[in-house]
Amino acid sequence: MKEIHLNIPSDLSEITLGDYNTIQDIFNNEEDLMKGSLRVISLLTQLTYGEVNQLSRKDFNDTITTITQVLNKECKWRQRFTINGTEYAFIPNLDDMSIGEYIDLDTYLKDPQDLHKVMTILYRPIKLERFGKYILEDYTGREDVDIMKFAPMDAVKGAFVFFYHLGKNC
Repeated sequence: MKEIHLNIPSDLSEITLGDYNTIQDIFNNEEDLMKGSLRVISLLTQLTYGEVNQLSRKDFNDTITTITQVLNKECKWRQRFTINGTEYAFIPNLDDMSIGEYIDLDTYLKDPQDLHKVMTILYRPIKLERFGKYILEDYTGREDVDIMKFAPMDAVKGAFVFFYHLGKNC
């Protein structure tokens, strides 16, 4: 049997929102759980489907167990992250959110496939930073929302944990 080296994500920060959406699509649309699991392993390990098919049963089971554990990890709110060399930060004051931002956020929160659009509202490129404070680029509603498909999943889940706790405290 050919030796295959697996590079399995060990943290949600190694999985992008786009990959997470693909995983959701796979399991929502694939009737065969084993085939779906093969596709997810291929996606997250960068192995071809054929290479994943060559894994031993034990390696397959261990890999899918590890991936499941990573996907189910709890996350804390994350203030910043970087995509393609650009640093994004969470909007500093939710009370200062414009009505346009609020309407778009309320609209996009209704569909899990729009999480990248939600992230475009909540996290924006830092325009200026001084003395530990930052100013973000303005939200226009015309941003390249697809860039947030590369956002780390720990930041995405952490933002929702933040909102959950915010809602509980109100």
